[in-house]
Amino acid sequence: RTATFALTNATLSYALEIADRGFVEALRRNAALRRASNVLAGRVTHPGVAEAAGVAATPPEQLLS
Repeated sequence: RTATFALTNATLSYALEIADRGFVEALRRNAALRRASNVLAGRVTHPGVAEAAGVAATPPEQLLS
């Protein structure tokens, strides 16, 4: 139960921002959400995920412009 409260406290503001602004606009406005994304528009955006998959990472800012 304590872990559930901790997880909710850590993530609720992000979920509300996505709900209020929509996914793409929330990513445009929030650098933390951009850093947390792994894939956007069919492209891998997270460097660690890209390395593990053997593909090049695409910065999310490039896909959101």
